[in-house]
Amino acid sequence: MRHWITVLVGLSAAFAAVSASAEIEQEEAAMGTAKALKLERKIREGEVEFRVIGLSESAVEVSYKLDVKGNSTTRHSGRTRLSPGVEATLSRVKVATNGDWCAILEVEQGSDRYTLKDGNCPAA
Repeated sequence: MRHWITVLVGLSAAFAAVSASAEIEQEEAAMGTAKALKLERKIREGEVEFRVIGLSESAVEVSYKLDVKGNSTTRHSGRTRLSPGVEATLSRVKVATNGDWCAILEVEQGSDRYTLKDGNCPAA
């Protein structure tokens, strides 16, 4: 009996991982293209640092707005054309924090739009 429970739990975890991956692929397929920008975070004592990273399989025009809130608020925005297969750091932001912070990256990629959030952000 224990063996069957272990097998079922393992299968459930594997199915959840495959489902999550499939959801991301479906979202990207519905969007028409893979997300070219990602938000990378490093937390250090008393501060948090974010990088906006661009990487695309094909040449694509992107624009973005990054809002980061910690002890203060900083905003960065930009527009660029990404070269195929070339990773680029588009923005780097560091803010002091007492442990409560939020980063929101709004992206326009061709005709598609998406938002990436990290931290303790208000529900929209």
